[in-house]
Amino acid sequence: SGFNSSTMNISGNTRIDAGSQTVTVSLKDKTNCKWADRTTTDITFTFTINPKSLALTWGSTTSFTYDGASHVPSVTSPINGVGSEKVSIIVGGAEINVGTYTAIASISGVTGGQAKTSNYTLTGVEKEFSITPKAITKPTANTTTFTYTGSSQTYTPTNFNSSTMNISGHTRTDAGSQTVTVSLKDKTNYKWSDNTTNDVT
Repeated sequence: SGFNSSTMNISGNTRIDAGSQTVTVSLKDKTNCKWADRTTTDITFTFTINPKSLALTWGSTTSFTYDGASHVPSVTSPINGVGSEKVSIIVGGAEINVGTYTAIASISGVTGGQAKTSNYTLTGVEKEFSITPKAITKPTANTTTFTYTGSSQTYTPTNFNSSTMNISGHTRTDAGSQTVTVSLKDKTNYKWSDNTTNDVT
C-alpha cells in the first residue's frame, strides 16, 4: 500500500515458488524526494508465498490378516497440484506382524510446472491400520488304532501342520497311552479357528 511507481523503484517483488524473499523499495530521486519520516533509506519487506495444501485420499482397507508379507494402507497417487503439476505420494510404516500401527504419507516428488515438493503440504498424512492373526484349523484326534510292533510308532493328529505347529509326545514304542500336545509355533501371528491360542492335547 502506498507504492508509487513514478517516484519509487521496487525489486524482489515477483515469485512463483513457496517461500520467502525480501522486497526492496527505494526512492528514484533521493536528492529531490524523501519519505514522510524525512529519511531516504531503502525500505524492505518480506514477501511470502505459502505452500499449497493438498488433502490425501486413503484406501478403504485398514485391516489386514497376517500372511508373512508387509502391509500398509494405500493412498491415491499421484494427485493433482497446480496447473499441470502432479504430486506423487509415498506411504511409510509398512508392518508384517500382528498389531496396530500408523502409516505416514509424504510427498515423494512433483512432475510438471515448477516440479518442486516444497510448493506443497499434505493434510491427513496419518492413517491407523491393524494386522490381525491368521486363523488356522485346530488339530483333532486321529482315530487310527495302534498295535504294539516292537518299533517306535508316530501319532499325527488330523489337521496337524508342521509349518505352523509344534508337536510333542507323539512317538511311542510300548503298549499304553500318553498325552500328545500340539501348540502354535507363533501365538502372536496365528490363532486357532475358534479364536484361541491354547495348546491342544
